[in-house]
Amino acid sequence: MLGKKRVDAPQAKWIVNPAAFEGLIDPQTFDSAQRAIADRTCNKSNEHLLDSLRSLLKKEGRLSQHLIEGSKETPSSAHITIGLEASAEHIR
Repeated sequence: MLGKKRVDAPQAKWIVNPAAFEGLIDPQTFDSAQRAIADRTCNKSNEHLLDSLRSLLKKEGRLSQHLIEGSKETPSSAHITIGLEASAEHIR
């Protein structure tokens, strides 16, 4: 309503009808895109990023940019650096 303060309802209280409108894309493409978004580094905690690096270190015995970039288990080294730098900004 106009003039009223906005109140956000928790998602559990939403009334959702997935078939209310015809989708612009098929459900499989939507689900695939949602998984890709969730897998992005920015959605991972520092602990998750560090765990993936620890796992790679344990497997390879060392870490390098080449190993990180070649690993399917770790995000790219650029994303790891950006994620950790962003967290450092919040700590300061």
